Amino acid sequence: MYLIELKGLTNAEVYKRAIISKQLFSKIKLKADYHPDKATAMRLCVGAKLNLDETKDLLSRAGYALSPCDKRDIIFSFFIEREVFDMIEIDIVLEEHGLPCFIS
Repeated sequence: MYLIELKGLTNAEVYKRAIISKQLFSKIKLKADYHPDKATAMRLCVGAKLNLDETKDLLSRAGYALSPCDKRDIIFSFFIEREVFDMIEIDIVLEEHGLPCFIS
């Protein structure tokens, strides 16, 4: 939440860009014991327009990491490094490579 505020983004901008529901975003924000899955954490990185270092930090705090051996993580990192914060574009490329998409 600190990074969202620091970047001058609203909660609505973040959850809409991440393509997650307002209810899920509120749950993540308000329930300290709630632990989102890796895909949701990655989507929040896109939603908050985090750079690669910020993304790695957020994922680490959630107990996850980007793997250099996982094609999905590599593609995700590619988009983050180039500051392309569009979940639909990311999913199109994932689908083209036969990988699981973020948005179902």
